[in-house]
Amino acid sequence: IVHGLTILAQSMSLGGVLFLVFLARPFERMLGGIGHEIRRRTRLIALWSAAGLAACEASTIFLQGAVLVGTIDIGWFNVLHAEFAEAGLVKIAGAALIVAMLAGRRDRAPAVTLLAALASVLAAATLTTHANARLEGRLPLLLVEGLHQLGAAIWIGGIPCGLMALNRC
Repeated sequence: IVHGLTILAQSMSLGGVLFLVFLARPFERMLGGIGHEIRRRTRLIALWSAAGLAACEASTIFLQGAVLVGTIDIGWFNVLHAEFAEAGLVKIAGAALIVAMLAGRRDRAPAVTLLAALASVLAAATLTTHANARLEGRLPLLLVEGLHQLGAAIWIGGIPCGLMALNRC
């Protein structure tokens, strides 16, 4: 259940950031007052989804770590240096940066910083897939998986923002 929520929050936050950067902000002036409302609501969707992503990913690290600590008798220090935990911590940091930028700077959050945080989340998410577990031919599979996750974020994360924008227009 937590993994499903993580994937949903990840797609929603990344899709929300992409919608904000490439649609809501550029077309805001053209749409007038409605454009401002669309941008504001898109920012909130991305912000809360990124906060949910950080919380879900922290839960995932804790739950998977607890299993490892309980079954193979290793300490939390070793768990946090496992590849899944390091990737999860990168996702948490990227999501936290998105939250900080969208909450603190509101509508002045630089697109480059938002996209860099998005890229770090996407890269870390890709490194926790089955493609990374392969011993041979890993790079092409990681590239395809990264594109797959980006497409899912655009689609799944863009749907609520797109529906909200259509409802306003």
